[in-house]
Amino acid sequence: MRNPTLAAASVAIAFTVVIAVGFWSHQTPNRISDQVYGVLSGIAIPAIAFAAYFLLKPRERRPAPVIFAPPPPRIPNPGPPCIHLEPIPEAMRSAGLTVEPAAHYASRLTANCRIEEQSFKRHYDIPGIEYVERYYPERHERDNPHAYIYCGHCFPDRDRSCIDVVHPDQATALTPWFPAQPEPPIQN
Repeated sequence: MRNPTLAAASVAIAFTVVIAVGFWSHQTPNRISDQVYGVLSGIAIPAIAFAAYFLLKPRERRPAPVIFAPPPPRIPNPGPPCIHLEPIPEAMRSAGLTVEPAAHYASRLTANCRIEEQSFKRHYDIPGIEYVERYYPERHERDNPHAYIYCGHCFPDRDRSCIDVVHPDQATALTPWFPAQPEPPIQN
């Protein structure tokens, strides 16, 4: 017993119970003899003291077991996207943006940036390359915003012909722009 106050309280409860039972048993017609009651008290006091101690003892909260799952396998080099998109991830990396393999696709790429559409069209006037902002509606027409750059020539091979980027609805003020920040509106 590590807590002396709790141990003393448990013994006090045990004596109180045994003494109360002793007084009660002396008032009943079928009285227990003092010798039998002494033996029973010698057994009951430690038993009641231990029971009271463990009932009054604060429960230790054990943290839930942590199950360590191995991280999902990352593809070290997903390879270049389709040949038409190849210059775009390189330019993104040159601009200091992180371009990584997408979480759920083997060779699809993802970049944490917004696309400034006008400058993107000026810099990457490659036939078949498109920038798309769309929604995949479920309960509302603007649910699941998604933005990506894709190659219309290779689009059937979606894994290699798309670069996922940040949709304007999901962007914050800190989300970087690519290829350049938009021009501020001209005020008259």
